Amino acid sequence: MEPQSSWPGARSPTRHDVPQASELPDTSFLSEFKARLLAHQDAKIHQRRVPVHLLQDRFDLDDVRPFTYPLTVLSGFPTLPSNEELGQLRAAFVVTFQKHAFVEPIINRERLSDPVPPYLDVAVACLGSVLTPASMRGGMIGDDLFLAGFQLTTFMAEVDNRHSRLLELPAALAMLSTYGMLTSNRELWTRADSMFTYGLTMARRQAIFDLRAYSRDSLDRSKDKSRTLACYMLLADTVRSIQCGTETQLSPGELSVSLSSDPNLRFSDVYAHMFTSRFGLPPSVSGDEDGLLLLTAVLSDYLLVRRLMSTISTRKPSTIADLERIPASCSNLYPFMHLTPGMEDVRMQSQLSNAISHWYEHFVKNTDTPLSHDVVALYWYARLLFECPDLLELSKLAQDEKRPEDRTTFAISDEAVQFAWYVLDYVTAPNADNCCGGTAIWTPPITFHAALVVWQKLRADTEVNSGALRALDPFKEALAAMPWPCCEVMVATLDALR
Repeated sequence: MEPQSSWPGARSPTRHDVPQASELPDTSFLSEFKARLLAHQDAKIHQRRVPVHLLQDRFDLDDVRPFTYPLTVLSGFPTLPSNEELGQLRAAFVVTFQKHAFVEPIINRERLSDPVPPYLDVAVACLGSVLTPASMRGGMIGDDLFLAGFQLTTFMAEVDNRHSRLLELPAALAMLSTYGMLTSNRELWTRADSMFTYGLTMARRQAIFDLRAYSRDSLDRSKDKSRTLACYMLLADTVRSIQCGTETQLSPGELSVSLSSDPNLRFSDVYAHMFTSRFGLPPSVSGDEDGLLLLTAVLSDYLLVRRLMSTISTRKPSTIADLERIPASCSNLYPFMHLTPGMEDVRMQSQLSNAISHWYEHFVKNTDTPLSHDVVALYWYARLLFECPDLLELSKLAQDEKRPEDRTTFAISDEAVQFAWYVLDYVTAPNADNCCGGTAIWTPPITFHAALVVWQKLRADTEVNSGALRALDPFKEALAAMPWPCCEVMVATLDALR
């Protein structure tokens, strides 16, 4: 009989291998091992060579933490409100923000896991704290709930990997990042950015952007919630790029979901139809959510094109008037057109401009059921962005601490000012005509940017004085009426403009 080989590849694995490998050695064995290491002659020589002050700096006894990872994630965990107060905040969310586009199917208690993960309850309470009257909330309760939700999601995903397969995890991260990007604390912007990226990774792992990856049994159960979560994440990503000036991380091309008005139509097919067809969109495409989704996709692509082309093209960005003068043949790949960064920029902007024109004709101009006013306000902001490509730079300019005469001046057309007033008109429309109950996450940044366009036009045409700046008062009143924390800083910025 041949002796058994000691080579690991020659042995037959058994079911006991993993438990045996995971067993900790006996305490006496570890103590004897450490004692022999310290007693060795080489150890004594190296101990004398290490300076004492380096050992003291390396091992500061006052900085020793009682726990290791992942428990260290919960170090500095903020104090949460009582269960009664959390219940009030969640109730405020249900009354207000749950009416927001794409939110209700995600947070519907009847469709959530049982029991509901605690980080989702904290995320709902965090947004509820914004929408609760000031007399019912105190101090920095929203910021504390934001940090608590951030730590809870990280901790529970590390301890129990089952949470990484729940839709509630990316949903909670999307809700928390919404609060973070609409605060006035720029440190929370950074955390919200990383939080949204983490939630986006979890959503891609669960394939919520492509429902073809679901089996037929699980499709009916989670299709609606997955579809609305994918749509909300695209919306939140676009608003985050507008508000914080960051790059978009989710491309509309990733979405392979159906439309709410017609489940037989896929978003990707209808979105491509906006660019290629001359006959408009299918008649069955209608409603606030479908209109908002398609409009958000155009905005997301435009922001990506502007950021990419600005790094390689020296050509001045085109306005709507420039794009309308481009021949129809140039909107597609014209064979005799020079392939340069500038012409490629013109071609892509022309296609996006045509797509948004098709959107307006279908959802606003030629329809018997007009969209909600806050969705139409986002359309006029998109037109404003096309007309004033430097719009996102105005936010940095307004917060610049230089003297007014030293600030850069951007050229603002009369049509851009007209679009800015259209944005204000639709933002301040009655809440009964809004699909989000007055809590639309895109209204603060688009109202603020519209006000900056009016300010820049006044600054460029006339000598700005207190009388001229009264034109900004309607914008400040609209921002002051919004519940989001960033609005207070926006109003203060408009007050400080000269």
